[in-house]
Amino acid sequence: MRDVAALGLSLVCALAAACRADSPRAATSSESSEVRTELTSILDSLYALADSLYFDEGAYQRAEAVFAQALQLARDRGSAREEADALTRLGLTAYRLGDYERARPVLEESLELKLEHHIDDQLVSSYNALGLLAYNENRFNDAVSRLTAAAAEAKRADDRYGYGLARGNLGIALLEIGEFTEARALLTEMHDVMEEVIALGLGPRPSSGPRNVGVALLNLGMLEVRIGKPAEGVDLLQRALDVFRRIPYATGESYALGHLGTAFLAVGDAARTFAVLDTALLRSREQGLRQDEASNLEILAEQYRAAGDHTRALELYDEAKLINEELGLTVETGTDLRGEAEIYRDLGDTDRSTSLVREALAVHRQAGARFEELFDLLLLVELLEERNQSQQSDGAMAEALELSADLDVRSTRVATALTEARLALGRESAQGALGALDRVATDLPSVGYAGEAEARLLRARALRLQGDLELAVVEGWAALAPVERVRDTFDSDLLRTSFTSDAGEVYTDLMSMLIDLGRFDEAFAVSDAARGRAVGERLALARGSEAASAEAELILRSMDRVVAQIDQVELLSEEGELLPRDFENERRLLESRLDSLRAVYESQATSHRMDGLAGSPTAERAQALADQVREALSSDQVLISYHVAESGPVRIFLVTPTEVQTFASPVEGESLASRVRLARDLISRRDDLDAGRHPVFTGLFDALLAPVLVETGLDGVRQLIVVPHGVLTYLPFAALRDPGSGRFLVEDVGLRVMPSGSLLPVLAERVPEFVGAGGSSFAPLPAELPGSVEEARAVATALRDGTAFLGAEATEAGLRQALARGAPVHVATHARMNGDNPLFTRVEMAPGTLIGSTDDGRLEVREVLGLNVRAPLVFLSGCETALGRAGATRYSPGEDLATLSGAFLRAGARNIVATLWPIADDGAAVFAARFYEHLNRESPVVALAAAQRDMIADPQYSAPYYWAAYQASGDDLFATEAQFP
Repeated sequence: MRDVAALGLSLVCALAAACRADSPRAATSSESSEVRTELTSILDSLYALADSLYFDEGAYQRAEAVFAQALQLARDRGSAREEADALTRLGLTAYRLGDYERARPVLEESLELKLEHHIDDQLVSSYNALGLLAYNENRFNDAVSRLTAAAAEAKRADDRYGYGLARGNLGIALLEIGEFTEARALLTEMHDVMEEVIALGLGPRPSSGPRNVGVALLNLGMLEVRIGKPAEGVDLLQRALDVFRRIPYATGESYALGHLGTAFLAVGDAARTFAVLDTALLRSREQGLRQDEASNLEILAEQYRAAGDHTRALELYDEAKLINEELGLTVETGTDLRGEAEIYRDLGDTDRSTSLVREALAVHRQAGARFEELFDLLLLVELLEERNQSQQSDGAMAEALELSADLDVRSTRVATALTEARLALGRESAQGALGALDRVATDLPSVGYAGEAEARLLRARALRLQGDLELAVVEGWAALAPVERVRDTFDSDLLRTSFTSDAGEVYTDLMSMLIDLGRFDEAFAVSDAARGRAVGERLALARGSEAASAEAELILRSMDRVVAQIDQVELLSEEGELLPRDFENERRLLESRLDSLRAVYESQATSHRMDGLAGSPTAERAQALADQVREALSSDQVLISYHVAESGPVRIFLVTPTEVQTFASPVEGESLASRVRLARDLISRRDDLDAGRHPVFTGLFDALLAPVLVETGLDGVRQLIVVPHGVLTYLPFAALRDPGSGRFLVEDVGLRVMPSGSLLPVLAERVPEFVGAGGSSFAPLPAELPGSVEEARAVATALRDGTAFLGAEATEAGLRQALARGAPVHVATHARMNGDNPLFTRVEMAPGTLIGSTDDGRLEVREVLGLNVRAPLVFLSGCETALGRAGATRYSPGEDLATLSGAFLRAGARNIVATLWPIADDGAAVFAARFYEHLNRESPVVALAAAQRDMIADPQYSAPYYWAAYQASGDDLFATEAQFP
């Protein structure tokens, strides 16, 4: 990504440098003294208004209208000086709005007028503006030439302000072509000159000097980030942001926020990356800063890719690319192409990735963007190697090494060395990899989390390759530390989990090495950490203060108002009262505002963390976690945890009260997804009584359970605690069939499905609570789900003195009250999954009479997270309530824990029963009645297994479709009066 936005700040400031009346205007022969005085007075008033719009408000279109008025006035009065002045202003405003094709002829006409009429004191602003334009159009040599001329003219005229601007802009141009040392010197010179301007009271406006001090700091900050010193960059960018906020300068604040996003991304601070970019994107859209908008979209795309959300990252790159192509920004377009290439490589499409990166390389070479060219080459090296084109890969690597040596900055040295090490390891050369890593050992501590983690991982692999397993494990722990550190900065559970999944190589490698050393307890703990631990880490979520709750409610109300505004805009568009272009602009601004509010709310809702492996992962922490999990198991319980890697066999951990054992499945992770998909497709056929007898269910039993049972069996085990991973999150374990006995797994043992093993010790500390009568059941959609009415009534009866809320009585507010009462709650309704934003996945209820989002009939995940749920049991008899983003459409590489089931557990519910797929409402009613009948005598896990066995024995409902979807999670501690009179 280019730093063009910052350059724009310096050059825009040049707008006023030659246009205010700090020095007498040079008259042309056609101007009389009186005309000139009158014209000067009128134009000064117009420019005062336009400058305020331009600099203070960032209202460029309104400023442009005033400049156009000034131009017409100057032409009417025949003043070449004022005409040239106004043209310069108009050209720079067109640039600011991203219309380079319109800016170019206007700025060239202005320069011609100045040269023709010898208006020498205005030449600085023209050369500066044309240098800016050349830079943004990737004509770097022309940019350097124009900006050098601007500095020379300013020096000749003893214009310190104009000289400082020109030198700073020249520094940014040199930065783009890899002249980093000179670029820093020029930007530092700009900063010092602007400090002098402030001291002497120079500059066209009082804020001009401070504003450009901020510009210099901003550009210096981005230089530090680019050369691999992101921590230094953050400090400089924060200082720039402080300057812009003091002035104030809205456009500068927008730029600083966007570039801070880049810096925070580099240092691995995910939370602050999202926070500043949400605000920066909103500001750039409000001000019509198209190029800045594209830059912010690119940074967001990088962050979503780092977090593992490839779909969202591609969408953002596409948005950015459209803007860059529209503006003719070829270098930025090339960078977007490389970003997309990296994503397709992550997704395994090397053909498309190679094509995209070659296209990016051609674009950057033509533009002379050497820094970007290097990173294109490094990606191409790895793609060629993956395609077994070793000779071409070696050639590209040689080019990259030569270019890196020429650029010779930390970021390029590290990136080249990491690629070289990966190449060596692929060819089983441990010495080659270690040699490359040793060359950049002193550079690594300050290049950011990604480089640090990867370098440690590569070193661990090299040491393992040469047989030094103990040292390899030490490096493996060191590689895990920065990954865990960054993972804990994500405020979104979804992104925390997908990030951990995307960084899965670190966990898998360390786990594998620990297994090789026979350190099974530590290996289990590392595998468990790969799940994201989102639910377990937040079960002890501290309740927010009243002030925080009030602030959260204000955010929710603001969101409701924005949604209403979007609806109104869409209505106006449908009625023809808004032009299509205006409609798109309005909707885009409102949706951006809504996204920002969502991000703020999510940050509040998920801002608390617990200790686990988080912090600095060590063998001692891992051993302690394994000990805690074992101690939490009773004598009739065992825990089976799975680890699914992209390649290699699925790893199975068996945890008993006395030991941790590990087994290798005969099935590899990459072939598991198709089997799980087939199993789900078969089992979702409600009338196929033989679906459960398909070989896929015995095959999955052999792959996932037989390796364990051959060694241990299930004798004496009443409850199997399953901790799935990856695609196994979507597998109905209850329906796996033992090929020997022909029985389903649930016929022999009760099943409890947990998101992570680390959650078990937290739950085990709870004490059973007495559950009295008076539970609640809800059926808000009787027309759509007629069977839900019978279900709700039957549940109310089974709960003894329970209450059934039907139709319009089943409001969201009523459900909230029931969840807080401490009695069981049963909800028979639809669940609407939101794949794009899981925090907005919801349970459909009836809208009530209360004002605000607490009674609108949409109980969303984000709202559940803020509740104080005291229910000992929440039964979600809906559609896919246990699944997250990927359940209904595709399989995610990690578990989607920001779901309704997990949200209720996190909010305080002791036990959850939820479904993996939509259940016909008649079968759901029968199942619920049988479950609650058993619940009067047993715990939720035992009651669920008993109800499933009842359904298996009933010919009408024996198809797995009717019973296999139900899963139980929670502490399984449940005491009713019937159980303990």
